[in-house]
Amino acid sequence: MALREMEQFNEIIDKIKYLINWYKYNNYENRCIKSFISSGNSFNYKINRDNIAHLLGVNISYITSTRLFTNTSSFELLCELCQNSYRLSSKIKDNEIKISNIFSKQIYKKLNNFKNNININLANTVLVCKYDRNKAINQGLTPRNCDFIIIKETEDDTLLELDLILKNKFAYPVSSRVYENMEEAESVFKKLFSYQDVAILSSIILDYDDYTSEKKIYLSEEQKLDKIEKLENYRLKYNCYIDVTGDFKYYCKRNQTNKSIEKNNYDIYDNIIMSIMEGNIIDTSKLNLTEQQLSLINAINDSIMFGSNNDNNKEKYSSLQAQLKQLKETNRELIDRNNELNNNVKSLKEENNKLQIKEEKTKELVKSINNAIDLYNNPIK
Repeated sequence: MALREMEQFNEIIDKIKYLINWYKYNNYENRCIKSFISSGNSFNYKINRDNIAHLLGVNISYITSTRLFTNTSSFELLCELCQNSYRLSSKIKDNEIKISNIFSKQIYKKLNNFKNNININLANTVLVCKYDRNKAINQGLTPRNCDFIIIKETEDDTLLELDLILKNKFAYPVSSRVYENMEEAESVFKKLFSYQDVAILSSIILDYDDYTSEKKIYLSEEQKLDKIEKLENYRLKYNCYIDVTGDFKYYCKRNQTNKSIEKNNYDIYDNIIMSIMEGNIIDTSKLNLTEQQLSLINAINDSIMFGSNNDNNKEKYSSLQAQLKQLKETNRELIDRNNELNNNVKSLKEENNKLQIKEEKTKELVKSINNAIDLYNNPIK
């Protein structure tokens, strides 16, 4: 029995070493994922290194109690365990320590799904719950110590639960669970999500050191509908509420903006129609135009002014506008240059005045010296 536990222990330690190196290599400690959910809530997801041991399924409290290691920081102690695992393995070999005291019952599930579980992405996130502890207490349930709960689904239908807690403007993962299928999760979810508000993850902003700038990723409207349909199954099964008020506000505002743009386009086209009917040049200076609309109006103005835009012997209105614009820019440059020259002239005048004052003082000094020499050569008797 001890030999089998020794083999299991070494196998688990090897996997933990690999995952710690993977975590360090990908610089997860300095990654931040800004997450926006359909309810209108958002959070800045970040991984605290001292929670890594718990997310891997390692019982740091028990390992500390053995007094076989010197580090007190959870992550440093985990690294020390990997480097000096023999200190525990020898105890396991002598039947002094059971492997079940060191690792979670879900240790293999947690290790195999660690990469998926600590990542937040739009594709596999089924729901995000802004967890209300009071709703659990009011039902006589023991509340989870968390602020958000994320449920993800892998390709093999495994369900991953990640609990987050808010601290200093960031949401840190503090606990994780793995369910092999929906049947295994149902008994937990019935209590966990009862009367809670659930939402979909609508968009994320990746703020990594690896990127020179933020990278924003959205769900398409079709993808959102698919996820809301899945969420409807959760609502029916677990008596929870779907919250999409944030997305609804966004779509209302976008629709309002589109209507404003549409009205502006109507005004522009009315202006174009009236100008064509009356044979007047269209003044583009007061219109908020796109590049395509400006090109269209320039072509119409050319046609109105010269009767045909195929006459190469006539200078077109749009060409005249371009020339006028260039002349205005040249005029502005000349004005700036003239102002610069005026400033230079002013500076030269000031310098000249200073030199004139110095010259007068020099003349007075020379005169005083000459008077002194005369007095010396011709003393008063």
